[in-house]
Amino acid sequence: MTFSLYKSGYIPFFLFTLTACNPSPQHIKEPVLPPASVSRIESAEVNQIKSPFFYATKDNGKKVLWGDLAGYSGETNGDKYEQYILNDALSFHGSTTLAAVLKEDGTVLSWTSSPPLNNNKIITYKNIHTLKTNSSGTSMGAILKNGNVISWGDPNKGGDSRAVASQLIKITSLNSNEFAFAAIKNDGSVVTWGNAENGGDSSAVQAQLTQIKSISSTNKAFAALKTDGTVITWGFANDGGNSTSIASGLVDIEHIYSNSGAFAALNKRGQVITWGSPDSGGDSTSVSHELSKIKVISATRFAFSALNERGDIVSWGAPESGGDITGIAHELTNVKQIYSTAHAFAALKNNGTVVAWGPPVYGGDASLVADQLVEVKSLYSTDAAFSALKNDASVIAWGNKDNGGDFTAVEAKLRNITSITANKSAFAALTETKEVISWGDPYLGGDISLVGDNLKPSQ
Repeated sequence: MTFSLYKSGYIPFFLFTLTACNPSPQHIKEPVLPPASVSRIESAEVNQIKSPFFYATKDNGKKVLWGDLAGYSGETNGDKYEQYILNDALSFHGSTTLAAVLKEDGTVLSWTSSPPLNNNKIITYKNIHTLKTNSSGTSMGAILKNGNVISWGDPNKGGDSRAVASQLIKITSLNSNEFAFAAIKNDGSVVTWGNAENGGDSSAVQAQLTQIKSISSTNKAFAALKTDGTVITWGFANDGGNSTSIASGLVDIEHIYSNSGAFAALNKRGQVITWGSPDSGGDSTSVSHELSKIKVISATRFAFSALNERGDIVSWGAPESGGDITGIAHELTNVKQIYSTAHAFAALKNNGTVVAWGPPVYGGDASLVADQLVEVKSLYSTDAAFSALKNDASVIAWGNKDNGGDFTAVEAKLRNITSITANKSAFAALTETKEVISWGDPYLGGDISLVGDNLKPSQ
């Protein structure tokens, strides 16, 4: 592959020449490999939107990636191009469209899937401290080590922050929705950019954006929680950008939850206040009498489920997204924790059993494995499937077969499992012997055959 160095606009594009070095076969000895030596498996998630890849950290600190990171699958072919991406990598960020690798020295390498990576330009940024991808996976923002911020990607979705560059100083955190970014400064004020209608323009509430401690988002709106427990909103009104009708109730708020089109705020007394699209759970009046002494709330794309102090579940929002528990409410008692896919929920009970609801194609029906869902320790989810790690270190999965719900090909191997990681469409499990087993969409992390050798110890 042959590349050159040039500049385009305000973004430097670094292109280079890479030459594969292949030793002659007669000098290669096949090593005898002990069990794999992976210390942990990670993925990436932004506002409940999961990534299409996994990456593993080996005991020697080296990283191995598989799945689809903007066209890079992690496949090993001896090309130094691959090592340019992987060497000294700290973390990976992005989607099938836009990618970034944060290196240990604060360097970031970024590229897009169009054109393909091997014909593409890799952009290099320096002195990066924190990376944030927008919810649509089309733009990125980065906090520099000096507290300034830069962004790149789709300019209509927050990829161009030059208009507010002078304000992007002393930034402590970055937040995003599908169309915009919101940055919190060290004095508690907020700077926004991106699509104006969908949260990129906060001028109407700018005077109120002080003493902000956290920001939550729907697809098109933001909600900022102040240190005094009040809430300020902006962005697309129907998706939660306008909270005027319930503003008097937004006091003493401790946490704000969100899904694609609505917000649910939990106050100090365990009460819940909702706003945004009624079709996404922004109207909870039908269950308002039940929303008391709530401990935690979970969300699908268009519904919410709340767990109260007694261990009971309250659900609302779109029925086709898990918002209706009619017929199974009596089963949803003594619940320990709630989990969700894009459109279904699963409750782990204190006795180690599991109850699921929502569309079966998204994991809402666990009846086929119900007799095996006992002594469950924890649950994990892709966009459309669940997996359960049991006390005996075995695994059960259900839901959409293409998203990890079908684990028959690896079921016999899923023993002595210590942890499970989920991405958008696949699961990856780590065994006691530090071997990796994955299943689900083969193109998005469910197949490690292309990188299997890289997951073995370096010799």
